[in-house]
Amino acid sequence: MGECNDKYCNAVVGRLVDVASRPYWQSSDHRMVVIETDEPFVRTVVRRFVNNAEYAELLVDRMVCVYDARIMAWPEG
Repeated sequence: MGECNDKYCNAVVGRLVDVASRPYWQSSDHRMVVIETDEPFVRTVVRRFVNNAEYAELLVDRMVCVYDARIMAWPEG
């Protein structure tokens, strides 16, 4: 694995590694996802909370983008 960096402010693009099985807090639908990015010279792991976790479960091991607590498939080209 690489180093962990949770200080990203904008969109995060990378390979979705894992989706938490339970919400972050009980009254919420936000679940944590783990994304592996390829920063220059080092692999970085970023953890983010998303509110469409059911869709995230379908995207494991694919390229994704997380922005504004939403995860979406990233077009591969």
